[in-house]
Formats: sequence, C-alpha cells, structure tokens
Amino acid sequence: MPDLISNEDISESIKNISDIVNINYITDFKKEIDRLNYLLDQNRIPEQVIKYMQPFLKSFSDRFKGINSNSQLQFALAEWYFDNKRFTQGYICLVESVITRIWEIYRDKHFNIQRKRIKCLINGSTFKENQKYKDLYKEYNIIRNKRNNIAHAGYDDNNNYRDDIRDAGNHLKRIRKFVFNNRALEKLPDEFPYNKI
Repeated sequence: MPDLISNEDISESIKNISDIVNINYITDFKKEIDRLNYLLDQNRIPEQVIKYMQPFLKSFSDRFKGINSNSQLQFALAEWYFDNKRFTQGYICLVESVITRIWEIYRDKHFNIQRKRIKCLINGSTFKENQKYKDLYKEYNIIRNKRNNIAHAGYDDNNNYRDDIRDAGNHLKRIRKFVFNNRALEKLPDEFPYNKI
C-alpha cells in the first residue's frame, strides 16, 4: 500500500510502521505512530488512496494515541496483535508488558533496576506466596510458558495451539486486572526494596 501513495512522508511512515510491527520494536513504534498521527492531522491531501485509507489509518494510529508508558503500549499492542490473529507477537508483548510495568514502578521510585531482577521478583516465592500477587504470579507464568512454547515452535506436548488462540482474550483481561488495575503493585518498592530482590 505505501507504494500507491505519492505523499512520501505518509508513505514512508506507513512502511516504517509495518516493518516495526513485524519486528516488535516498541520505542520506534511509538515515535512512528506519533509521526503518522501528526501527518494525518496536518495534511489535507487530495490523493484518492489517502482519502480512502485515512479512516483506517486514523483508527489504527488513534488506538495508540495518548499512551505514555512503554508497558501500556506493549499491552495495547498485545491487544491489537490478538485482534488481528498475530498471536506470537501478542504473547511476546503481553509477557513483556508485565515485566515493563513493574520495572516502571521501581524506576518511578528512582531505582535503576535491571529487568532480569524484575523477572526474578515475579517468578520468586515473593509473588508465589503473597496473597496480593499470587494471581499475577500464576497468570504471568501461564503466558510466559505459552510465549516460550511458541518461540520454540510448539514442541511442548502439553500445549494446544487452539487453546492458546482461544484463551488470548482471557489472558488480556487478567493481565489488565492483575497488573494495570492493581494498586497493590505501586507499593512493591516499599515492600520489596531493590536491594532485596
């Protein structure tokens, strides 16, 4: 489609977004979405292809407009990927949104924490045995195992691709509840200081 558009800026932005969505680079995606939004808002282009495609392009770019954190962007992308039957990327983004959200909470408290330590916190007994985080621990490990199975081409005999596809929407709902709507997570840096995880 970008080849059909004579406006070079919009054509380039669409191509970049397509490439970025295929490789899953979140920071670049956000920059390019903001650029496309700007171009679509600023340009009153009489070009027929753009007039025809503008509602679709605007709907897509507006879906990510106003998202300020990487974790929320990863979550929104996971949702978009699942809606568009791109389950591999959806599970990757969903797992990463959990790690990134908790990482952001620690960074907000001025801790320069490494992501691998966040994974240890989520997978450790701290979450597994704590009533406030037990559901998050379980859900994270379910989606992480699905993501790992997908990454290894489905060689785990315990998983069924139909279940992974069917359950994607339920995983989104649970991650929204346990991570993005869970105020208890805000207290993590106080309960589990950086030097103890």
